[in-house]
Amino acid sequence: MLSLNNYKKIFFALFVFTIIASAQHVEGSKDHPLLTRYPDSTLLEYAKDNNSVEFAIGRTADGNPKRKAIEGDRTLLRYFYAEGNQPSPLQIIRNYQCEAPAVQYGEP
Repeated sequence: MLSLNNYKKIFFALFVFTIIASAQHVEGSKDHPLLTRYPDSTLLEYAKDNNSVEFAIGRTADGNPKRKAIEGDRTLLRYFYAEGNQPSPLQIIRNYQCEAPAVQYGEP
């Protein structure tokens, strides 16, 4: 007979498998055209819309934040990493920084 811990492990494995299977079939999803996907990752969520976001761009004379609304297309890409393969935030940033010069200068 299976113990409660074994049932939990089976449930978790099925849950992760379901996420991975559904992540590979997000309708209309695609990676950013200029950046490559981090190794061993799966696209989990994709959303694209037109949005407005307010940014603080300085301070007013009385010390309150000066804000500016920026409008434009927003793309959300959320990735899933298999257990044990989750890169640190710094690894992800460095990965994109290595690609940025090629994107900026049009190198292959």
